[in-house]
Amino acid sequence: MFGACLGADILVMLPLPLYSHTNTYMPIIKELAARGHNVTMVTPFKSKDIVPNLKIIPVKNDLPDDIKGPAIMDISKMGVWMQLMGFWYYSLKVISNVLEEEPIQALIHDRGSHFDLVITETFFMQEALVAFGHKIFELSSGLYYYLPQQESIMRRYFNYTGSENLPPLLEQLKNTSITLVDSHFSMGYPRPYHSNIIEIGGLSVKNLEDGEKDLQNFMDSADQGVIYFSLGSYLKSQDLDSITIGTLLTVFGKLKQRVLWKLDSENVLELPSNVKIAQWFPQTSVLAHPKCLLFITHGGIHSIFEAAYNKIPVISLPVLADQSYNAKFAEESGFGITLNINQVTEDRYKENAVRLSMITRDRPITVLKNTIYWIEYVINHKGAKHLKPRTLQISFCRYLLLDVFVPILVIALIAIYIFIKFCNCCLKSCRSSRTNANKKMKTQ
Repeated sequence: MFGACLGADILVMLPLPLYSHTNTYMPIIKELAARGHNVTMVTPFKSKDIVPNLKIIPVKNDLPDDIKGPAIMDISKMGVWMQLMGFWYYSLKVISNVLEEEPIQALIHDRGSHFDLVITETFFMQEALVAFGHKIFELSSGLYYYLPQQESIMRRYFNYTGSENLPPLLEQLKNTSITLVDSHFSMGYPRPYHSNIIEIGGLSVKNLEDGEKDLQNFMDSADQGVIYFSLGSYLKSQDLDSITIGTLLTVFGKLKQRVLWKLDSENVLELPSNVKIAQWFPQTSVLAHPKCLLFITHGGIHSIFEAAYNKIPVISLPVLADQSYNAKFAEESGFGITLNINQVTEDRYKENAVRLSMITRDRPITVLKNTIYWIEYVINHKGAKHLKPRTLQISFCRYLLLDVFVPILVIALIAIYIFIKFCNCCLKSCRSSRTNANKKMKTQ
């Protein structure tokens, strides 16, 4: 399936301190390096392993205080429109902070850098990063596809000799060779994708990790099963108020099942005997354990995917971004609910989880092989311009068929106007005839 591909110089831009995102894409990055490509990665996280052909440019592992957990919890209490506006505001702030960092500015102004491919993630409105694709080479591969306005940010920070020739951001986004979307039809609703949009959902489902013996014994000896509770890597459990944490501990303590709680602070008083907390659990291994019965999750796409893959029903506690969408899908698919813990004892949730797991697992090749194939496909075919839909090159008016509908609408309005005028003339003529007839009758 894989054709020959000469070693390419690849730049990977993952500068945000979102561990779950970086961890998901690491298999792609390591596989590209293993296949002989020279990979330079901008990230706040260090690689646990020494990977040949992989160079890491470190950046700060931090976010502004006003967009950390407590602020996110405040946003979650707002309406949908206010959440969207808040997300835009905070995202613009995040990407500005990222582009201000010295290592990234050094990379922007490095005239000796040459890369054949740029991989960027356009989550948290990182579209301005596609400008690296123009400075270095014309290819850019995005892992998400959103189109917010970041023109001013791009112009402000990509200020180097020759940057005056930088095309508008929208034009650069149109030049995206392929878009690798972290989704899969088995975990969403049917969508009419173009040929240059490739689904790679499921990368987070890795081989089983070896857990600690203490954890293994805790789960093996759970006669009534285990419930796993995690709010992901971005939203911390300690961001919950003390009343909520106390309530959860009280509820968990009354359960017959044992509970694994990913809690970032281990300073919890009066921990029930059936509850085990830790700052990190090998989530894939926990969900794959035969004693795991239920997953209480924030509704992140990776968590929902891993739960479905391992046939585990879910209770979703969505907070922001796509979590409500994922939670709704789990609910409509019949393998999860949102917020109500008492209803997940019914057998139908487990049966639906098993059914969805079979659909999710049934693929011709692995997700990683498919992803690597398409990345090297872009390199081999110099940007794979033949995959790009013609709609990217047409104007906004033509894309929305305004050039067709507007003339039709104008003609229809003119026809209606003429018809109304004609009807008015007929009415006036009828009234005039009646008036004349009445006058004649009076004169007689």
